[in-house]
Amino acid sequence: MTTCKHEWNNEFSLWDILEIEYTHVLIKIKCSKCGMKGALDSEIDWKEEYWDDNEDT
Repeated sequence: MTTCKHEWNNEFSLWDILEIEYTHVLIKIKCSKCGMKGALDSEIDWKEEYWDDNEDT
């Protein structure tokens, strides 16, 4: 039995999102070599808001 060195093509659609929380996102992914399904968990690092003071309103 050979072991697949799983690769992901870095593409997903809105239908692949399993969970969206304030701190993280969980996305279902699929190995581009063997088709095995998995999940990607990404923490969200929120940045402070930025206001462009040079723009006239």
